[in-house]
Amino acid sequence: MWRNNATVVVALSLLGLAACSSASVMLVQPQTGARIECSAPGWGMMYGAAAGIVDECARSHAPDGYVPVEKLTPGERADLERRGALTPTVEQRPSMY
Repeated sequence: MWRNNATVVVALSLLGLAACSSASVMLVQPQTGARIECSAPGWGMMYGAAAGIVDECARSHAPDGYVPVEKLTPGERADLERRGALTPTVEQRPSMY
């Protein structure tokens, strides 16, 4: 019985280490509408490293005025959508029902 439990624990641990994940953020320059996606793959426990790479990418573009899409002001978002540089997310689209 103990051996079976140990096998299950080892298998779940390996699955946790091997689980695939990724980190990403879409950046936009509000004046120009230019977009950049910062992304990095990560597996299991390496997700933290992938998130760090994405954060560093976003910080490196901040001096050029790029901000994460989710941090746009309502006015910036509306302006970009009006110019066609940013499409509304599903949550922002009017409901059909």
